[in-house]
Amino acid sequence: MDRKHKRRRRIAFSCITGAVFLLFLTVADHVAGLLIQLPTRSLLFPAGSLVSHRSAEFNVTVAISDAGIRDDNYLAGAPDRSTFRIVTVGDSFTFGWGVPGDCAWPNVLEQTLNSSRGEKSPYRKVEVLNFGYPGASPSGYADSAMLAIKHFRPNLLIVGTLQGDDLIQIHDQPGRQTPLTTQLADTLFPTIRQWLELRKERDPITPYHQTFALSQQYIRSQFTPEEAERYRALPPRVRSSFEAGLLNPSLVQTAMSTPDYFMQPLHAHAKWKSVVSHRLTDSLETISQSCQAHGCQLLVAIVPNGPYVSETAFEGIRDIGFTASPELLSTNAPDEMVHDVCRAAEIDCFDRTQFFRRLTPDCYFPLDGHFNEEGHRQFADSIKSVIEERVRR
Repeated sequence: MDRKHKRRRRIAFSCITGAVFLLFLTVADHVAGLLIQLPTRSLLFPAGSLVSHRSAEFNVTVAISDAGIRDDNYLAGAPDRSTFRIVTVGDSFTFGWGVPGDCAWPNVLEQTLNSSRGEKSPYRKVEVLNFGYPGASPSGYADSAMLAIKHFRPNLLIVGTLQGDDLIQIHDQPGRQTPLTTQLADTLFPTIRQWLELRKERDPITPYHQTFALSQQYIRSQFTPEEAERYRALPPRVRSSFEAGLLNPSLVQTAMSTPDYFMQPLHAHAKWKSVVSHRLTDSLETISQSCQAHGCQLLVAIVPNGPYVSETAFEGIRDIGFTASPELLSTNAPDEMVHDVCRAAEIDCFDRTQFFRRLTPDCYFPLDGHFNEEGHRQFADSIKSVIEERVRR
């Protein structure tokens, strides 16, 4: 009995010692996170990359900063008190796909805010960092937002959610499922986890038209007989651009497999809306909690998507093979879903749908579908007053 008692005491002592040691390491990790600024490099893209992208409608060079974003080399950590820092998180519309870097709406917004800053402004300058990433969707915005907040400590975070398309993507993509071991590691040792993540080598950026030219061959080989017939009916300029790698192959692939893609938010059933609402809420609430923890304001901006606001873009998606009714150009269904989620989560949200529907200049590349330079300028100008009000708070 005495031996059993001693063995139990040794086991208990070992467990307590191990728990105390683990607690010590956890506390040390969190303290290190507060005191040590982790290296800000290759956050989204390989640092210092320079690559050209061309399509049937544009030819631009993309330059990546030392921090790994498509922007200038902003200093890591909190800005000085004379600077109001904004970070914009979003997809290719925020990134500025198809236009020079200084023409993307976050950069235009920065120029506009600084040029109109009055003498009564509480800040000497405003910085707007472009944290856009092509192909991103709401399921990944939370990760990007937390990364941006950790490294740049903005005063304001703007999440640019793409009208309609983000809702469709978040429905079609699986929900965020983080393994339990990863959750524990993130909770106990966040600093070490981030350091290891930043140590990973990012895949080099390659010219997209080269990738497009290769992938279109595979996509065509996978068409069903019905899809192949629909593809042959496309306008020659669409087919030639696609086969030359000068048109995003995912557009044609989606148009052949899911021609009613852009119509989905309009005719969605209750279950579809419930899944989208739940997943969008999860993403935005995660971002909101991170903002609150770091004293950062949060704003959701619904970025106007061409098929819902522009007749030129509407005709463009039909040329690519999508089926769409004129109802797209008058519906508010995609915006209302985002507004409902934001109201429930007590997050400020705005859209510029009606403003873009009244515009006469073409703001989108007809086939590619992204903002052209005019579209970026119009969007930046249209949200200027909202952002100025935030800067004055």
